[in-house]
Amino acid sequence: MDMIENYEEEFLSLAKTIQEKNTKIPTLSGDERRQNIRSAQKELEEAFDMLQQMETEARSLTQENRNEANKKIQKLQDKYNNLQKDLKNAIASFSYQEDRDSLFSGRPDLQVTSQDQRKTLLEANEKLDRTTGILEDTQRVAFETEELGTQVLGDLHNQRKVLENSRSNLKTADVSVDKSHRLLSIMGRRAIVNKIIFVIIILVLLAIIIVIIYFTQIKKKK
Repeated sequence: MDMIENYEEEFLSLAKTIQEKNTKIPTLSGDERRQNIRSAQKELEEAFDMLQQMETEARSLTQENRNEANKKIQKLQDKYNNLQKDLKNAIASFSYQEDRDSLFSGRPDLQVTSQDQRKTLLEANEKLDRTTGILEDTQRVAFETEELGTQVLGDLHNQRKVLENSRSNLKTADVSVDKSHRLLSIMGRRAIVNKIIFVIIILVLLAIIIVIIYFTQIKKKK
């Protein structure tokens, strides 16, 4: 956000300078007027570049900071549009016909100069219109990019939930497998113990049978 704030400070300082020239232009004439118009146009281009840099910088921020930055950019965009309109109005306030009639009447050489001034001012208006169109297109692309980014983030969030659910299911399956393994181990141990007991019982029975046979044989001999 530090870069955004720096751009904002520079933009506001430049906007103040442009506004002062917009206010001053209608009171000027001749070369001084043309110089101020060209200077204001150049500064407007610099302001336009700052807005683009701010939009680029905003795309690299987190969602929360990007939303805050976009609000600032939108305010500066409105101020930029107002400065453009003010400059166009300042240029349009000059009455070509009135100046020719009052200043250049009967002076062909000065009439040519006045026509050159008019051509310069018309070109300035056209340049401002083109700049406005470029800025509007850039802003539209920025908004579309932001919407796409929001959609991608939403998809990633959903995929993260799916992965978390899968991980939870795997953990549950692991627990079930562990329980089954322990149960099988217990059953195995019990089966071995039962076999040992069974063998012991058989051996005891055999021993009893042998003893009985032995004593039976001894009685017969007597």
